[in-house]
Amino acid sequence: MAHWKKENIAFEAIYTGYLGSTGQIAYVKEMLQTLGKETFTSFVDPAMADGGKLYKGFADDFPMKMRRLCEVADYILPNLTEAAFLLGRKPVLEGYDKDFVEEMVRALHAIGAKNVILTGVSLDPSKLGFACYDGKETRYYFNERIPRLSHGTGDVYASVFAGALMRGRSMYDAAALAADIVCKSIIETPEDHWYGVCFEKAIPELVGRLG
Repeated sequence: MAHWKKENIAFEAIYTGYLGSTGQIAYVKEMLQTLGKETFTSFVDPAMADGGKLYKGFADDFPMKMRRLCEVADYILPNLTEAAFLLGRKPVLEGYDKDFVEEMVRALHAIGAKNVILTGVSLDPSKLGFACYDGKETRYYFNERIPRLSHGTGDVYASVFAGALMRGRSMYDAAALAADIVCKSIIETPEDHWYGVCFEKAIPELVGRLG
């Protein structure tokens, strides 16, 4: 970071995902606040939890430290568990309705994040998707639920979203494309491929749709 500053290097965008310590969070926050060009976009995937639990190795205070990073982001992409922890709440993963989802994205927006993409949203047991909120309107997008748990799908989702947005797509269109590519990646992954998804097989579709 010091070297980039010395060389007057600035970035059009910074996207950050899994961070292994609160110390890293502090460094990344400084990067977001000091290394951007005049037109700068920051993406934060607060990758720290899923299924109602924090990932192993994270202390109970980690979500509040991650929240400080989300406060300065242009776009945050939490799942339902991460969103609850960022707000100091107990995760609710089923039995909720649109009012619940929309209150949650408004609360996330209120902490400082300019735009919120809440992933893992399901209002119908057969569907899975996201809700995105820009401070004015909440929009939804759903795919058919694939009955399979796959590692790394959040990373694929956030990466496709950031890339598509930087190539001129709207927030909603970028988020929908990311959802479709994640589904394609899962479908193309053999059953015995236990770790990660074969996202490489979805790259032709991604390139084609990006033009």
